[in-house]
Amino acid sequence: MHNQLINNIFNDFKDFFPNRKDSKFIKYRLDSSSKPMKVVRTGSKSYIVISNDISYVDISSDVSKIYILFMIGHELAHLVNKHLEYNDKNQFDSQTLEMWADYFGVKISMSILQNGTRFNKMLNSNFNDVNIGLEIIFNALCMMKNNIYMNTNSSNKYLNSNDRMSTVIAAIAAFLTRKEMIVNFKMSEAQHAKIGSDWGIAINRKLYDLEMINKLYTVGTTEKDTDIKALVQNVFYIHNYLKQKNRQLLKGLDLQHSYILDTSYEMHKPNQKMIDEFNKKLDNLGWNIKL
Repeated sequence: MHNQLINNIFNDFKDFFPNRKDSKFIKYRLDSSSKPMKVVRTGSKSYIVISNDISYVDISSDVSKIYILFMIGHELAHLVNKHLEYNDKNQFDSQTLEMWADYFGVKISMSILQNGTRFNKMLNSNFNDVNIGLEIIFNALCMMKNNIYMNTNSSNKYLNSNDRMSTVIAAIAAFLTRKEMIVNFKMSEAQHAKIGSDWGIAINRKLYDLEMINKLYTVGTTEKDTDIKALVQNVFYIHNYLKQKNRQLLKGLDLQHSYILDTSYEMHKPNQKMIDEFNKKLDNLGWNIKL
């Protein structure tokens, strides 16, 4: 069952490439690795190693299946962004790459959850209903927090568990935003601002209504002095270095997934309209927080 789940996730991702040769680099193997999952490099090739110990994870529920999906998504993000081809110069570089794997990995995972035919056949719930889907996803994130994120709080390689959770929730909103934009052919900056702020509010309201905030975030977590803006700038610096003359690191995706899983890494320009729209809606709700 575990092998089938893993194989279905990888094959669903490969299906996003119309030409199969473009997805040949997406490989994994099972072995006795001490870590649940990691990307390794042999010569000029990278691939994902998954520990045989994953067979001990109970995957009888949709929550646990999505937990495995998110774990694989994180490693796929490292793989497709060619992270092992970059030699970390310092702790900040390591945090940058891990932050991006958290963010981009969730976008990969959400794409598989929404469009992966094999993986979806293994699920019992109706994920076309966003209210049902988000609750299950949030519970999978609880597993991520308790089994993975909390364990990395003592490591300088990662952001703290609260920042990691904020990153993956932002990625869910970003995925749903881009999905709606491309499905409805709404591509302008103003449309992006409205759709993005609407999804940001909807997801945070759902967290509040489900009383999930205290489950996903830990009061008293040791905070690190994190400059998110500097991290994002470093994301673009590193990946532009990695892509060099290529426009994208991840080539051959179909049109829809190429837009959602964009790896062009052009000069970063925050959508200030979306930020302003989101903050305005937060004010109207009386929430004393800002993006």
